[in-house]
Amino acid sequence: MSGHPTISIVSIVLNDAVGMQRTAQSIIEQSDVPLEWIVIDGGSVDGTTTVLQQLRPHIRHLVSEPDGGIYDAMNKGLRLSNGDYVVFMNAGDSFSGPHCLRDVSQALRRSIEELELPDILLSGARLIFPSGNSYYKPPRPPSYVKHSLPGNHQSTFVRTSLHKDNEFPTDYKICGDYAAIASMISRGATVLTADIEVARRDTSLNSTAVRSQSRIYEECKRVQREVLSLPEEWIRVSHRKRFLNQEGRRMLTRMNSTRLGSWVASSLDKLSLTSGRSSPSGRVHFYRGAQDLT
Repeated sequence: MSGHPTISIVSIVLNDAVGMQRTAQSIIEQSDVPLEWIVIDGGSVDGTTTVLQQLRPHIRHLVSEPDGGIYDAMNKGLRLSNGDYVVFMNAGDSFSGPHCLRDVSQALRRSIEELELPDILLSGARLIFPSGNSYYKPPRPPSYVKHSLPGNHQSTFVRTSLHKDNEFPTDYKICGDYAAIASMISRGATVLTADIEVARRDTSLNSTAVRSQSRIYEECKRVQREVLSLPEEWIRVSHRKRFLNQEGRRMLTRMNSTRLGSWVASSLDKLSLTSGRSSPSGRVHFYRGAQDLT
């Protein structure tokens, strides 16, 4: 591979014209990196298609048709991808700034100069609360896949050829990305963690998210059993840890909805009592697949 690795960006959208515009802006402003943008619209009826037609000069492939769910749509985008790496930046998600893909490309180039290109690159994401307060969530080592995703999907870059051999399972409703990444890492995929901020994701409490928690727990346990073959005792411990983490995130979100709460949450963050921190370190680390899961 010569020069910068090429990156395919896949965006999934359904009836989210406003979110699509925000995502598009962050993609269009990326500089100095060869990329292609693929958009899969599930048959929107709210004006999203009008927005997409306005964006058409920037879109390499545009598909607008009903699908079998988010992971069916993501697989459609994956099959159309031709870049060296692929990342999923769905409607409403965004890159943190105009140089994010350049930073990712530099991390990949540094990796190939020192070792080899990884199968997966995990980077960091900034979580934004409704109050505007935020914290940075760094990538975790690949061994964390025993518990959950080691990185947000918006900041996870996978070698396209590998991902095409490991599509998202469409019988999952929420954790298909976890199943796919877990499958690749457990089979020996090499991983580069780059502690750089790449994506921004809004976080908020809503009734749908709360109702989805039981499904998330069940689907995560399914991945741990069927994909990772973890012992039941580990799964029970992981389930309790996930519950406590989720309660902690809910507490932070509620606290950040008020001025006093934002101050308290910020103080906790500075004391390292939350899972995030204020800024990335820039460090990179190369992991050679399954041996690092022990």
